[in-house]
Amino acid sequence: MTSPVTFEITNYADTTLVDLTNGNPQLVSGSFSQNMTEEGATVMETFQTVTTGISRSVCRIAIANLERILVRAKNFHKYATENESIWIKAATETETERRSLIYSWSRKDLSEKTSSPLMDKAVIILSQWTIERHPYWEALPTDAITKTLTGLYHSGKNSYAEVANANDFGTAPARIVSLTAQYANPGTYELVPPSFDRIWIGYHPKQDPTHWVSRLYIGAENYWLGDSIYGRRDFVDMDCPIENKRVECDFPNEPQWESRWSILTPHNDLLTPNALDESKFVGQYLVIMRARVSDQYTVARVALGIEQRSTTKWADTPKIPGDLFQEVYIEDSGWTDQYKYYEMGVMQFPPEGYRQIRRDNHPGLTPNRITCLAERISGTGDLWCESLIFIPYTHFVFANNCHLHYGDFSIIQTENDEVLAYNYNGTYIPRIQRAEVTTNDWHIPPYTQGTWVVLIGYDPEYRPLYWSDYILTILPRYYTYNDD
Repeated sequence: MTSPVTFEITNYADTTLVDLTNGNPQLVSGSFSQNMTEEGATVMETFQTVTTGISRSVCRIAIANLERILVRAKNFHKYATENESIWIKAATETETERRSLIYSWSRKDLSEKTSSPLMDKAVIILSQWTIERHPYWEALPTDAITKTLTGLYHSGKNSYAEVANANDFGTAPARIVSLTAQYANPGTYELVPPSFDRIWIGYHPKQDPTHWVSRLYIGAENYWLGDSIYGRRDFVDMDCPIENKRVECDFPNEPQWESRWSILTPHNDLLTPNALDESKFVGQYLVIMRARVSDQYTVARVALGIEQRSTTKWADTPKIPGDLFQEVYIEDSGWTDQYKYYEMGVMQFPPEGYRQIRRDNHPGLTPNRITCLAERISGTGDLWCESLIFIPYTHFVFANNCHLHYGDFSIIQTENDEVLAYNYNGTYIPRIQRAEVTTNDWHIPPYTQGTWVVLIGYDPEYRPLYWSDYILTILPRYYTYNDD
């Protein structure tokens, strides 16, 4: 960026600051530069200041005042008892003021001169400072945006929903300061209040969310009993009949490891062109299976794989894909309704890539078949699969061990991008540990109008849920690196 007209070192609340453009020390015009560290983890700001005073001690006191606030920046990252983060705030003539979190700093004096008696100041010290800061600038706290994601719903067993959300947070990545699942009491009385212990949230940066939900939920009411062009059922083994709106694998004569059923991912059908733009399905997804076994003595081993059609037709029976995603073991949960959510792995659609397909003028996505492989390793019961749910993984957060009853649940992101979760304003079930959070690039990218997908797992999973609204508090961020 060009030399700033605003250049301050300040605390989070902006109540304690050192002004380097109009103070002492004072920024030397033209000495400001930036250097990106390896892999863009942080940015090193280098600049020079001139400090003047009637004596050397006066200059040193002025320099010490700046160092005093910078020391707190290191303490913030080193000590949990230091709750005040320190920021560098800057702006050029055409910009609004922005700030970036400071991690560390250093100073080197370049020269010290004693002036003649005719000059106003007797001592002049020229210093060079290096400040390590976050790679992004962001708006001041008063510029935070609060947005409520309404339209999300949780319908009993299938606690799943999606909602379109225009990204009106500016033209750069935005830090999601907090995401709160807000409890909405329906006014009904229950002896045991509802709770959830896991929550998956994904954001997919696409442009048109129309009818996209049908591509992200496969099973139950939507697919097992019909034939949809959006993730349609392709194959079901004779030992896996479609009954009770689910695939029931009864392993009558063949309990060994083999293909049991498969579905097609959204694609461009050369014979019946897809009416929707299947390119919106491109991306990474965490695939979750809702499944159970029929009795407490049965254990099944299950995995998913992707097979690509190499000709115009599929084989009658899916092949066992060479690359399988993670295996899971499904057994009785001890609940009245035993269905649970099982993470089956992160899948890329299409596996063979997408950009080159478009560059080669291919009409659209090639068909891919997701195949379920299973074997029964103990017992004599059935494996029941009710649905597959696709959670966008491009921008993703997952919280485990939530155990929340009445009250709200928040996932927060600190200034240095650490993500935490906590409950508040409610009654807690005794827990073993606090909520654990896993993220993947948890922010909103620029120039996107995306879709949010939320899935809640709760114990026991047959109970209804009443969390309805999700409130986002977001700070827009700006990427500036030698952009003058």
